[in-house]
Amino acid sequence: KQPLAVIPSGSGNDFYRLFQSEKKIDLAKIIRDTIKAPIKKIDFGIFNDQRFINTLSVGIDARVNEDASRMIRKTFVTRGPAYIGAIVKNIVFPKATDLKITVDGDTYKGNYYICSIMNGQYYGNGKHACPQALVNDGYLDLTIVEKCSPFALYHGLIQYLNGDHLNNKLFITRKVKQLKIESDDLFDYQADGENFKSAALTVKVVEKGLNLKITKAIDDQ
Repeated sequence: KQPLAVIPSGSGNDFYRLFQSEKKIDLAKIIRDTIKAPIKKIDFGIFNDQRFINTLSVGIDARVNEDASRMIRKTFVTRGPAYIGAIVKNIVFPKATDLKITVDGDTYKGNYYICSIMNGQYYGNGKHACPQALVNDGYLDLTIVEKCSPFALYHGLIQYLNGDHLNNKLFITRKVKQLKIESDDLFDYQADGENFKSAALTVKVVEKGLNLKITKAIDDQ
């Protein structure tokens, strides 16, 4: 199998943040170093027979991504203001999604504000939502938040986006090999920043199924 290389030329570069040791990105140097870099084996995720490398999520964060993308496509609003507007809308008027989540034999059923499945640690342009995630541990990391009071949600989201939520009882977090997400209605979800709709998702990890050329040791992420 040909290895994959990560060149941080996107808008958020969230997956690359796992391996970035310098704040300033020198693309020419990164390309030169990557060509000479060793190959490491990392995990990736599969959802409904499609692949993702960093994140998949249902709920507020997926709606923010969908709303911002729609504004950018259909109006003259640029990326920054579009995301700020989408965040304000979905925080001030949060909508929970009715889901049944079956995780390695256990079942969660209710109205959820967040259901995220992470392979990497960052998403949403640098939000450290899953500090416990490792790309080579053979697991994906699930985080779910059931519908709660506005105050609890706002406080919890601040913690979540900074990676300080692991001791907050509002958040259920666990390592998973596979899970199924179902609903009676179509729900919005995103995978590595791409927007989709579905009424059912089957998600699983492929352990060390991807060859990655990377300059930083995986164990140092």
